[in-house]
Amino acid sequence: MAAKNILTKRFTAKPKKTAGDRLYPGRFTCHDVQLTGEGEDLFAILTLTADELAAAANGQLVWTDQDVQPGIRPAAPQSPPRELPVGDGYPDPELHIFDAAKSNDIAEKLLRGDKLFLSPLVWNLRPGTFEAFRNDDDKSIHIYSGKIYLPDSHHRQQAMPKAIQSHRDSQSSYPRFSPSKQFKIELYFLAREDEGNFFFDKNQRPQPTSKSKAYELATIDDLSLLAKRVIENKVELLVRLWERNGFWIVEHLPNVGFPYRWPDLEYCLAALPPQDSRPRSLP
Repeated sequence: MAAKNILTKRFTAKPKKTAGDRLYPGRFTCHDVQLTGEGEDLFAILTLTADELAAAANGQLVWTDQDVQPGIRPAAPQSPPRELPVGDGYPDPELHIFDAAKSNDIAEKLLRGDKLFLSPLVWNLRPGTFEAFRNDDDKSIHIYSGKIYLPDSHHRQQAMPKAIQSHRDSQSSYPRFSPSKQFKIELYFLAREDEGNFFFDKNQRPQPTSKSKAYELATIDDLSLLAKRVIENKVELLVRLWERNGFWIVEHLPNVGFPYRWPDLEYCLAALPPQDSRPRSLP
């Protein structure tokens, strides 16, 4: 009953019809939608293709709100635009904080057919600002009006229309890219202030993985592969560093961003082969 009340608050009770008395699809239709969660925590999960994501963006349906993300530059001129349609392309770098190189890199990897882990992408329909109908028969949601906001995954979703357009301009140049590539979408129904809380929880609250560990885990990034080679030989590398800069290490290692701190160095010294005459412990 609680879930039904929440759905009543989110969606219209009856669908709109066309002139021919058929179901009006609306500006965008989400198919095979699964609802999960309870009460105010209810959200939807669905699957869309790259083509569908680009169509939603290019149709001026998908927007970002720069006030609930770290998007407006402190030194920007007075009153830069707060809401930006994803379909208009990248934000103005003089006004908004946006890493164009990051989105370009994602688009290029998509076009090359590289293995990427981009899902889930995040959408949000703010309660009271949109009109939509949920069809219980086929589990679809028909969005009639309003805006879909991005509380997160902005760079990934900017890359999608860029990749689609590049593929349309020269399909033969990107034989490994498919516009039908699928992505999982999480569709939330959050108030505007909760979008900021969502962004904070997803991007600021988690304890970041150390760079050395992240490089150790990654297997498809060139820099990661180079770092892995360094990590694999860390015993010899650290011992050599200790021999040549022992005093500096004693004085500074605990206070600098060196990938390996005292426990690792002690381990490396202890791991020297038996025939090695170098010291086995720190002074």
